[in-house]
Amino acid sequence: MTDVNPLTLAAQPVPGERYDDLVVVTPWYPTAENPMWGNFVRDAVTTLRRHHTDPVTVIHVDSTPVAEDAPAEEGRPVGEDGVPAATWSTVTERPEARVVHVRAPMDPMTPRHEAIDVQRAALIAHALPHITQATCVNAHVGAPTGAAVAPLLARPTRFVITEHATYVRAVFADLDAGSDYRAAVARAQAVIAVGDEAAGVLRRYCGQQAEIIRAVPNPVRFDDVPLRDAPMREPLRWLYVGSLIERKGVDKLVESFAIAVARDPDRPWHLTLVGDGPMREQLTERIAELGLADKVTFAGIVAPAEVGSYLRTHDVLVHLSAYETFGITLIEAAASGLPVVVTKCGGPEETMALPEDVGMCVFVPRDPEPAAVADAVASLRRDMSLDELRHVRGVLRGFYGEERVADLLHTHVLGSPAEHPFTEQGDLRIVVVYQGLVQWRRLMHGIQRAIDMGAQVVAVDLESMTAGVIPPGMSLVTVGQPDRYNALHRVERAVVDRAPRAVLRGAGKVVEKLPDNRRGEARKLLARAETFHARAAGFSERQLYRRPWLLVRGLVMARRAESQPELYTADRIDVVVHGGTRFTQLTYRLLKKHPEAEYHSGVFTARHVARWWAEALKKSDKVEGADTGESVTDPGVGVDVGAAAGAPVKAGPQPPVDAADAAAPAAPASVLTTDASDAVSAAPGRPADDSTRSGGTA
Repeated sequence: MTDVNPLTLAAQPVPGERYDDLVVVTPWYPTAENPMWGNFVRDAVTTLRRHHTDPVTVIHVDSTPVAEDAPAEEGRPVGEDGVPAATWSTVTERPEARVVHVRAPMDPMTPRHEAIDVQRAALIAHALPHITQATCVNAHVGAPTGAAVAPLLARPTRFVITEHATYVRAVFADLDAGSDYRAAVARAQAVIAVGDEAAGVLRRYCGQQAEIIRAVPNPVRFDDVPLRDAPMREPLRWLYVGSLIERKGVDKLVESFAIAVARDPDRPWHLTLVGDGPMREQLTERIAELGLADKVTFAGIVAPAEVGSYLRTHDVLVHLSAYETFGITLIEAAASGLPVVVTKCGGPEETMALPEDVGMCVFVPRDPEPAAVADAVASLRRDMSLDELRHVRGVLRGFYGEERVADLLHTHVLGSPAEHPFTEQGDLRIVVVYQGLVQWRRLMHGIQRAIDMGAQVVAVDLESMTAGVIPPGMSLVTVGQPDRYNALHRVERAVVDRAPRAVLRGAGKVVEKLPDNRRGEARKLLARAETFHARAAGFSERQLYRRPWLLVRGLVMARRAESQPELYTADRIDVVVHGGTRFTQLTYRLLKKHPEAEYHSGVFTARHVARWWAEALKKSDKVEGADTGESVTDPGVGVDVGAAAGAPVKAGPQPPVDAADAAAPAAPASVLTTDASDAVSAAPGRPADDSTRSGGTA
């Protein structure tokens, strides 16, 4: 009798069980014990389901350790010997998905490669049929979850990794874990990072798969964050939303607040700390030492609906984290009109680019001096208008709103554009000029990000080498092979090469008709003539053609490109990006024809695109006049947020209209207080902490 492979046996579907095509595997998801944990994953599932209406299964591999004196968890089986099972699972039905909660407790200091093995064993024991029967598996974080899942997948299954973690460098410091991570990325059809900073880290570690690594932001619920009634005028009421842990820099925040109070003690200063964590007792003692007990409030972990009221009733959000991959709370604050002071810690440098430009955000260095933080708060603009706040809100929603992210998740997770997208290309027009594959590889990630952010991109390849690698949604202009096919070359070849060669062929025929006594000498003369012609033709190619051609080559290529309809019919260009180090004729002619266009040289990121979008909207007056009832348009979302609620975007699913921008009564804010960056401290192999939401991990 042939032995049955245990893995094959575990993968067999259970009769009567439901198996969904889309399966999400994650180490964090809200639970009854911790309803704020992993809310960013639930938001991603909910956002994806705006297009994907079929049922979804979420497999939550929870490695939170179990204390020895803790009561028995519900659903944990006990063996005949009275010993509780090492791993177990429960299934619950939730509005967004069926959740298979797989418990695989382990010590927080378990080495990362061992954590991968523990999670894989738990998945085999409790959820393998769900994984093997799926057509698409989306693993949130590459290690431990993605690396644990990858070897279990059937060959046809589409596999996508979504990376939130800030600890990627630490994973690759563990050689075995790093090897497993690279194997998972090699198996994946797409790898999604929540920002350019995180995507860049992955591309450095997984260079062979750099082309499949994309940046797709976390979805932000703008409808849950209404705009404040009036802009900030005095930054007296400070706010922090997040876990009270060392990495978040809350101790530096308290010291900074003390300096601000000491500079002007008679003013009504106040600091509110929303969240909880292991530093609370230490912070309480330090606040008492500073004599600030009456000026600091510990709000604790508050309900999501209450967080919005904190954003509306404070003057500045201060966030001094050591590292963030995204920063949902920061976007929500800026969208509500609350200014921000934040460290240069990765993700916020991208997401806060526009607020920084208008004076709503000030950056400080990582691990800043408290006096520098106090100075930054004092330097915030105090003359912002409601129109400017609406402008910032509209642009941010165009980039990070659920409508935009739903379309991107459908494209990058499910592998195809949505049939009825919520968003469409906006009115930002970018022309990228580059030469060949080398420059294309430097620019392709910025081009993809610009397309994802709703820009219209026309790429001009002056070497005609990238026709097979362009992403969907981009227009490509090529100039053929001007070095071989141009008028100057044709004339030169005709005069110096083809005409003399025709004469020599005719002479050869005449020579063959000569008498025998004259034919030998004639052949020698003909051979010398052919040798001379070959040398003359080569000399002409090198000296008489190529040198003059180099002088006019750029102009010829520029005219060829300009004759293409993508450029010929363009009545406006907002940005011209030049990919090389040498200025080209085409770049010069485009800037001369479109003097209003901004010029950029070299690599660009989402931070640049955000600023270009803001300038384009200002020029087109699409963000002005909100107080008079004129329309305020989000870039590329296709929603006129000055119109009546419920106005259609396009045919197909309808995204909600931003109530704050539609001037409707403000709904209670519902801001989740789960930070992926904190939640991932709870990732297997590391200690957990309660957190707020920044969409990255510790």
